Amino acid sequence: VAILVILAFLLLVAGAINFSNLSIAASIRRAKEVGIRKTLGSSRWQLIRQFLGETALQCVISLVLALVIAQLVLPAFAKSFGINLSFFGANNFGFILLQIFASLVIVVILSGLYPAVVLSLVNTNKVLKGEYSTGSKGRTLRNGLIVAQFVVAAFFVFAILVINRQIRFMETRDKGFSGEQVVRIEATQNSRDRNFKATRAALSGIPGVSFVSKSTKVPGDKFSDTSTFRFSYAGAMHRIASVKISTDYFSTLDVKLVKGRLFDDRQTDQQTRSAILNETAAQKLGGDDILGKPVFFEGCDTIPVQVIGIVRDFNVQGMETAVQPMIYTIGNKACLYQSGGALLAKVNTEKTASTIAALTQAWKSVEPDLPIRYSFLDDDFQRLFSAHVRLQQIISVFAVIAIVISVMGLFAMTAYLTGQRKKEIGVRKVLGASVSNLASLLSRDFIKLVILSVVIAIPVGYWATNQWLDTFAYRITPGWSMFALAAGLVLLIAIITVSFQTIKAARSNPVDSLRSE
Repeated sequence: VAILVILAFLLLVAGAINFSNLSIAASIRRAKEVGIRKTLGSSRWQLIRQFLGETALQCVISLVLALVIAQLVLPAFAKSFGINLSFFGANNFGFILLQIFASLVIVVILSGLYPAVVLSLVNTNKVLKGEYSTGSKGRTLRNGLIVAQFVVAAFFVFAILVINRQIRFMETRDKGFSGEQVVRIEATQNSRDRNFKATRAALSGIPGVSFVSKSTKVPGDKFSDTSTFRFSYAGAMHRIASVKISTDYFSTLDVKLVKGRLFDDRQTDQQTRSAILNETAAQKLGGDDILGKPVFFEGCDTIPVQVIGIVRDFNVQGMETAVQPMIYTIGNKACLYQSGGALLAKVNTEKTASTIAALTQAWKSVEPDLPIRYSFLDDDFQRLFSAHVRLQQIISVFAVIAIVISVMGLFAMTAYLTGQRKKEIGVRKVLGASVSNLASLLSRDFIKLVILSVVIAIPVGYWATNQWLDTFAYRITPGWSMFALAAGLVLLIAIITVSFQTIKAARSNPVDSLRSE
């Protein structure tokens, strides 16, 4: 939420800058009006109050239109991003109105105060003689505001490129297990623990179901302190996350065995104390040498748990959390009583719908009073970073809005300034300047400003996106290709925007501009 508030504020500032810049550029048109008012006795404060009042009226009208549009698009927006939003029906509606009023005041001050002050300071004598201009200070401020606008736009473009790349990385990175076609079924202690053999027999007998297993923690579940246990190994105490599983758990998820063996119903694993570690746990405890060695869990008797195998690391908690050291045990003979979790059924057929229907029917014989509740494991795991996908979508919308605001401002400013140079353009054309030379001359300063914006925005964007990326245990590193792509996109948009007006001005008939002068 904090990120979105900051980004929304940046958009608000960009819009205010746009309005302020255009107001300053248009001040020449109203300079004569100001001169006449000052001649007739208007004070500086009266002029400032007048122009601020005009700005406030425009902002209020814009706010009313914005609220109407927001109310119309809010349901579609909420549905698209999977969030519950309400405006007029919100519980904190009063606080929302207070924030809107505060935003209105900020926008009026940001966009209207400086143009009002500039206009109130005009020299009456120069204005009435037609010699008024905004001067070098006005040009400096105008250029600074253009730079600020495109800094915001370039920042959003770079941010969305980084977020897109990180999400694609999360979607394609090898998780170490396969959740495809694995059905997670919520179960009670009866079907999951006490009568698991009967449950497994009922479900695995369905055509298309290759494995049925159980686990106290399934990929996508969050681990808490109650999932960890202390134990001693080689004279030292350790704490490790523990998961209770059944024999076919690793086969169901297609987790690869690195060394040793997996649990096997044909052996005495159900009755004896056996355990399997993941690679991270094995490395923590000294590597492959732990195979066949005993570990003693705190609070248990002196009978040890023997490590019989090591499986490949697989990510069970998304990309924000690094793979934890894990110990997997079977049954409840390992002095680690754990319950809860879910059943997993591996479906190996394309006829998924009919297999699910058969599972639903078979479930009635297992839990007659409990309707089946199931989901697909890959969908559950995907939901671990659904919030980041929503952030990607929202920032994409923000990026488009920021670019549109910047383009509108640059387009209007280019049109205004080329209009101010009509006589110069006409003289140059008479002296033989080509359209390309004139377009290059008129565009040069604008392109320099956009390049400066990119130079400022990229380091800021790099720092901000790295703060976000640092929340992931597995992340990308923004490279030069992202910098170049973001800079190229912003420059291309700016060049197209500026060129439209400059080429139009360069192709105009010089006779018209010189006659008007």
